[in-house]
Amino acid sequence: LRIKAILQMGYDTFLRVGLLPQGKFDRLLVAAPKERSTRLRELFGAESLESVQQMAARRREALKDLLVDARAKRESMPADPERAAEEAGAAADAAEARAERLSTAVDRITGLQKEISEARTAAEKTAAARTTLSARTVTGADTALDALEAVAADIAARRDALDDRDAQARAQESELTDAITAAEAEGEGPSDLTKAAVILQTLAEHATEHRSERDRIAELTGQLAGEREDITTTEADLAERVAHTKPLAEAARAASQASREIRIRASAARTALTTALPTARRVADTASAEATAVSEHRSARDDLGPLETATAAADKALAAAEKHLEAHRLRNRAAAVAAELQPGDDCLVCHRQLPADFAPASTTDTAELTTAKTQLDEAKAVREEAVERLAEARATVTEAEKTVLARQKDHRDTQQKARKAIAEAVSAFEDLESLAAGTGRGFEAEPASATLTAATTALATPTTDGAAQPQERPEQNTAPITDAIAACEQTADDHAENLKTEEHRLTARLEAEHKALERRKEAHRRAVDDAATASKRHARAAARTTADLHVLPTRIRAILPDEAIDVTADETSAAAAAVATRQAETQELLDRREAARAEKTSVLAQQRALDQEARTGLERPLNELRGNLDAWAHAATQAVAHLDDASNHRMPQAPTEPGIAEVRQFVVELSAVTLMLDDQLTERATTATERANTAATSLGEHAAALCDVEDFASAADLTAPSALHPLVTAAAHANREIEEQRQKQQKALDTIKPAADLDFAIAAGKARYEALEVLRTELVDAKFLGHLTTLRTHALLGVASDLLQHMTEGRFGFADTFDIVSRSSGVNHHPNRLSGGEKFLASLALALALAELHSRNGSSLGSLFLDEGFAALDTTTLDSALDVLRAQAGGNRLVMVISHLHAVAEAVDEVLWVERTPAGSSAHWLTSAERDDLVQADLASGLQELAR
Repeated sequence: LRIKAILQMGYDTFLRVGLLPQGKFDRLLVAAPKERSTRLRELFGAESLESVQQMAARRREALKDLLVDARAKRESMPADPERAAEEAGAAADAAEARAERLSTAVDRITGLQKEISEARTAAEKTAAARTTLSARTVTGADTALDALEAVAADIAARRDALDDRDAQARAQESELTDAITAAEAEGEGPSDLTKAAVILQTLAEHATEHRSERDRIAELTGQLAGEREDITTTEADLAERVAHTKPLAEAARAASQASREIRIRASAARTALTTALPTARRVADTASAEATAVSEHRSARDDLGPLETATAAADKALAAAEKHLEAHRLRNRAAAVAAELQPGDDCLVCHRQLPADFAPASTTDTAELTTAKTQLDEAKAVREEAVERLAEARATVTEAEKTVLARQKDHRDTQQKARKAIAEAVSAFEDLESLAAGTGRGFEAEPASATLTAATTALATPTTDGAAQPQERPEQNTAPITDAIAACEQTADDHAENLKTEEHRLTARLEAEHKALERRKEAHRRAVDDAATASKRHARAAARTTADLHVLPTRIRAILPDEAIDVTADETSAAAAAVATRQAETQELLDRREAARAEKTSVLAQQRALDQEARTGLERPLNELRGNLDAWAHAATQAVAHLDDASNHRMPQAPTEPGIAEVRQFVVELSAVTLMLDDQLTERATTATERANTAATSLGEHAAALCDVEDFASAADLTAPSALHPLVTAAAHANREIEEQRQKQQKALDTIKPAADLDFAIAAGKARYEALEVLRTELVDAKFLGHLTTLRTHALLGVASDLLQHMTEGRFGFADTFDIVSRSSGVNHHPNRLSGGEKFLASLALALALAELHSRNGSSLGSLFLDEGFAALDTTTLDSALDVLRAQAGGNRLVMVISHLHAVAEAVDEVLWVERTPAGSSAHWLTSAERDDLVQADLASGLQELAR
């Protein structure tokens, strides 16, 4: 994007004519004709025309498919949409007129059918109402009412007599019930007296039992109190004896705990003793290993000095051999360079002319060079062997140093562990001594520690030759310690066992006495519980007897004592006689009340029988008569509904009271209304029949006018519902045709503009298709592209020939076949016969010519980038080439040369120095002072090279 914005050309065009690498035009110059044609097409941008031809082919195929789709869509539309819309509109108007005529006829015939149906229905309903009214008329109603009046009078007299008897029976029952209720309120009802008689039968016996039980419980309570005092005394004595055994139990527990602690400490002392002895032996082993490692390290250090001296001598010999060989090689290179130069030629280093007395130096003899190489190889072999031996010796010293450090660390660690183990053993001895002080035989820590120190010191001291002590049993030196520990443990165990045995003997005896006391206390508790239970049972029984006494009637309770437990047999007999007398009086009242109730029940049964007789002989016939009269009145009401002035007729109302007189009046009124309605219904039926006949005549006339309708029969029964089906079907067909024609009309109107647009698009697409076909067939190598390449090649060679002639001072030019024309002889020869510098000038002329042609045919090319190619030119040819580039730069064109030659840098106005560094490439514009420094450094480098 930046190249396009700055140079006004695409990236591909910039690579083709803006950036001019020499190698591309060298290959163009010497290429075969077929390969050269391909490269020329690339330079001239013919590939872009090929892409145009390919794009034209793709777009032609796409346009072909679009034309096929457009033609198919156009064929689905009417050829003339406007005319099709007009025809569909006319057809729709005709269908609308036909549908309107049929709809009007259907409505008129439907109205006449309805009128005929209504008239006939009215005539039929009027006749049916007159028939129903006649059938519902009731005759003989007065005779039936006279018979019912006699039955009603007899039933009324009999009902009054039964009512008097019922009132007398109810009064007597009420009086007796009040007397019985008063007795029950005083607690002397039948059930109360029966319960009192039952209570009095066992009252004296229960009172005697309660008095005996009361005396027995009092005697038992005194005995249990004395037993409780004896138990308390025995329990206090036993508790005092148990308290006396506690010091012995505590002494036994303390002795047992001390024995366990002594065993733990003794086990810890044995473990510490067992750990300290092997640790002391390991101290001697590590000391011996350390001495061995120090000896080996000292020997390795002694062997290292001679090897370092030999390696230094080998390094000096190798440096001398390399220096000797390099001097011979520099001499040969200088002689080879000087052999190609003559007096007056330019120096390849400083580009200055050689003096007239210049003579090349002689080369080194082959035998001397071979001898120098052999000496260098031998010096390298000796040095490699010395270095390898020195490395092995140094590795041995390093490994010995590591071994010494490791053995020293092991010895220190072992000494520390030994000291720690001895300290732990001495601490265990002291702990055991403090615990064993309370037993009969103690433990002495100081002698045991001295014995352990002597044994470990002997084991940790190596022999005079550095070896460890011989492997003997260390337990022999520490046997007094282990024996003292075992004796201390046994003494503590015996003391604890003796105390524990004495404690168990006393405890077992006290436990037996305690269990006996507990059994006595348990027996006493059970006896106390039994006495309490008997007392509660006696109290409940006395309370029940007292409650029974309070249940007795007040009059009977006054005969007996206040406390139930004090009642005697004579007193209960007197109370039982009084209860029997009162029961007889109460039973007489109950018998008289039952007789009154029986009388009331008999009267009620007779009243019910009389009611049933009244319902059967009076109410049921009267209800049947009233039902018939209601049906007669309902028929009259329905008949009035068929008359035009129904609201003006007043119908008789049914009686609200079911009396015979009211029913008789209702019969008279219904008879009068029925006579009047019969005349009016007859007249109404005649009028409706005449109206139906008139409507039927009019219906036949309308049907005759519709004889052109398909499937319509005017001679058929036009009052039937199916007679209008052909007319309705024809109207529906007309409406569907209206809708279809309107849709066709709208569809044709909607396709007018799309059809015109498709016609225009098809015509334009066809023209574009033909143009793309021309591009596809003409833009090929055999036609336009070959012709274009030929024209541009001739133009390129013409401009390049002028430039080459200027750069070679008129010596060379280009032929039409890319051969080189010698202007002096006029002979054409292949570019391969040119020297390296001449071939570069020819390729440079082609590159500059291509840039010039692009500027003439397209946008002005303001910049050129030349990549390398100047290294093969001599000073004169280089000056000619730079003159041409200066001419290009003088015509408002920027020329940038990418080169490694400092001579090119001296000839240009500005130098952009690009330098590669480890962090990446860096670039900056050189100042005048930097450019002078660069020239001086180049000159000095050339002189130094010549000096070699």
